Amino acid sequence: LLDKLQAGREKEIASLTAFDAFEEIDHYNGVIYDMIWVDEWRGDLVRSRACVRQYKGDEKRDDVFAATQETSFTRFVLSEAASDKDYAVLIADVSVAFMHARLDEEIVVKPPPGIVTSKLWRLKAAVNGIQRASQLWQEHSADQLMTRGWNRNDVNPCVFYHPEMMVQLEQHGDDFFGTGPRESVLATKRMLEESFLVKKTEVISLHPDDDK
Repeated sequence: LLDKLQAGREKEIASLTAFDAFEEIDHYNGVIYDMIWVDEWRGDLVRSRACVRQYKGDEKRDDVFAATQETSFTRFVLSEAASDKDYAVLIADVSVAFMHARLDEEIVVKPPPGIVTSKLWRLKAAVNGIQRASQLWQEHSADQLMTRGWNRNDVNPCVFYHPEMMVQLEQHGDDFFGTGPRESVLATKRMLEESFLVKKTEVISLHPDDDK
């Protein structure tokens, strides 16, 4: 058990390092937040997340909004896919999504327990527990999509459409879900894998090479 716990925490630290999520500093005169470990079993492995204790009640802010998906669009995607035998459904799961987004404010933390250091961390990327983490990730992912020709829906900012590929795509937190012509869906899959650290994708269609 302890070996798996240690492995999960080492993987999280490796991700923070790979995404250049922090820099070490000697001292800081402002507010210093604690970091804690949140560990959970995922099958036979332990998933660990280093989380900042930036409580929502500490400071009244109006800049933390992140939109949420609507079930009506999910039904629409499934209906579109079912209406055309040449359509496919795409499901993509992004790993450590928050860390993709750069932090645009100064947040300094004490490293989580078990990190042997006298240094503080000045965060450079959004990590779990930051009040604006969801918002920063959502805007970062939207920017990545829009620079590649996607249009963002004015009513539901979780929804995107690519007019050339004719693909509808919705963001569900760290997941993407969409539909369109199969070849366009495959191109979307490649685009997501180039833009983000994607740990799992599924393309579902009637084609013999795809998931069913």
